Amino acid sequence: MKKRSRSLLAAALVLTILLTALTLGGCAASKSAVTGATSDEAASTDGAQIVSETTTAAAPAGSMTASGSLATDMTGTAVQQTAPDFTKKIIYSASVQLETTNFDAALAAVDKLTADMGGFVENSNVSGDPEYGSDGSRRVVNRTASYRLRVPADRFEAALAQADGLGNVLSTQRTAVNVTSQFIDSEARLDSLKTQEQRLLAMVEKAVDVDTLVALEERLSDVRYQIEDLERTLKNLQTEVDYSTIDLSVREVTVYTPTVTVRRTFGERMADALSDGWHGFGRGMQSLAVFLAGALPVLVLLAALAAAAVLLARGVRRRRARHVSPPDTPEKKE
Repeated sequence: MKKRSRSLLAAALVLTILLTALTLGGCAASKSAVTGATSDEAASTDGAQIVSETTTAAAPAGSMTASGSLATDMTGTAVQQTAPDFTKKIIYSASVQLETTNFDAALAAVDKLTADMGGFVENSNVSGDPEYGSDGSRRVVNRTASYRLRVPADRFEAALAQADGLGNVLSTQRTAVNVTSQFIDSEARLDSLKTQEQRLLAMVEKAVDVDTLVALEERLSDVRYQIEDLERTLKNLQTEVDYSTIDLSVREVTVYTPTVTVRRTFGERMADALSDGWHGFGRGMQSLAVFLAGALPVLVLLAALAAAAVLLARGVRRRRARHVSPPDTPEKKE
């Protein structure tokens, strides 16, 4: 029994020593972790403070922060920031259709309007139908003109207001396309590509292997092509933003199309129908006379050929009649 009690006492003593050692080791590790975390937090806090101080010092007085909230100026005074404007890159365009009774004056007014607004005519086209008068004169009627005008964006509304005074406006359509996001994305991508270009140039200077040099130059050529394409895209977008587009259509008429409903009496409608019918009959007879006058030489030639054919046929019949002898008749006896 005494030996068994001593064995149990020794085991308990060893277990107590082990538990004590484990407890002390855990406390030391916990203290080390806490100390490390405190040091990391202090370093992070110091780093954040440095970044904050650097950003504040670099920002000009009254500049915006990324969140659009408060910032401090050089004296440390809080300044209320405004949200950035994301609606600057807008492409404005319009389509205007009008008619005029003085076509030449209207076209001259379009050219003057474009010059006064500081814009330019991107393209234009004028066409019409030929008409012949009873005296043989020729003129162009039913003329139409189409213009694509480019005017500065800040004169867009003024140009549309003046275009409405060129004649009887039939329709006006306006369009506004916001390309701000596309513009920002293209600029960010362009900056990234330029950074890649600089890094590739530095790698090319340090390359000693021919295969590596060739691969780097191919990659550099591709990056430069993308840079040129993005720069061209941004330039075109900026041009579209700076100069708005107005598609103007001008049609020549003799009477303006009513823009409001006009009620006419039965007598007025009958008079208009008779007038239109008479004028249509007159125009049809004139067209027939002009056609016959144009076809007269051909008709004369056909008539001469027909007369010659008739005369030739008669001559043939007469010759045939002469060659045919009369039948013999018996003589009478006395």
